[in-house]
Amino acid sequence: ASSTKAQRDLVTDDRVRRGSDSDADTDHEDDSDPTWQTLRALPDMPESSAPELLHYFTYLYGLYPLNFMSYVRKPRKYLKNIDFPGADEFDLDQTVIRSRTEQFQRVHFLHPSFFLTTVEEELSENRWLKAEPSEVIAECHGLYAGEHPIFKNPAPPPTTKLPAVPNFLAPSSEPSHLDSPTLPRHPPESPMEPAADTAFSKDLSYLQRELMLLRNELTFERYLKQQHVAAIGQLKRNHIKAVTVEAETATLINANRALQKKLSDSNKFNEKMQKETQARRTHTKQSEEQLMAKIRALKSELADQENLQ
Repeated sequence: ASSTKAQRDLVTDDRVRRGSDSDADTDHEDDSDPTWQTLRALPDMPESSAPELLHYFTYLYGLYPLNFMSYVRKPRKYLKNIDFPGADEFDLDQTVIRSRTEQFQRVHFLHPSFFLTTVEEELSENRWLKAEPSEVIAECHGLYAGEHPIFKNPAPPPTTKLPAVPNFLAPSSEPSHLDSPTLPRHPPESPMEPAADTAFSKDLSYLQRELMLLRNELTFERYLKQQHVAAIGQLKRNHIKAVTVEAETATLINANRALQKKLSDSNKFNEKMQKETQARRTHTKQSEEQLMAKIRALKSELADQENLQ
């Protein structure tokens, strides 16, 4: 299952002229760093397909949007700004990088970090260290706005046709002197061709690899489902708790209003009683003054009568 030409062209610079495989290997060996170990694929192993570049773009854009887009705009300047070793030695064409990533930029939403942080703060913050893997993946995939899901078949189906299964169980058309009426006849040995055997091995390896990838994806989907179920349960518990607190708060507010009304009624009644008491005191004082005036008048009359006698 080799990579398609479109996948190879997407990650290959147009300025690089492809020669034969031997010339490319020779040039690579001459220019490569001697400290790096060159690994070669085994002849019997199928070629691994190119990974989906949309995954890389989604995760890089979701984790470090400002730095990643700064690199896409001006890659050489960005590497120099972060003091990347050997930045001057990289032959980077910003036009090629922009054109190759434009199709991925169109299927992603604008990241909120463009309004909240800077390039330097983005590298120094440690919020991803405290997040769970499922949270990181969910946040990164939340920025994907494409019509198709981001998870799809990681590689194309095998292009070579599977060889026909040899008919080992078919009886021989010609009788043999080794045939016995009591023992089952042995099928004739028909050796498979080496080319068909090699193709069968490659396709079998490919199917085993695809099965492993599908199992890993299924396991991860189950893990995400468990995380989502746990998160939904936590949200439900929080909602129930919030509703309970809201009900208790409403009860306290109603009780407070009732007590405030009672207090207001008590204050009004107290003011009324104070006014009535004050009025009674005033009336009593006036009555006393009137009585005292009458008493004084009577005393004055009695004194006048005694003087006349």
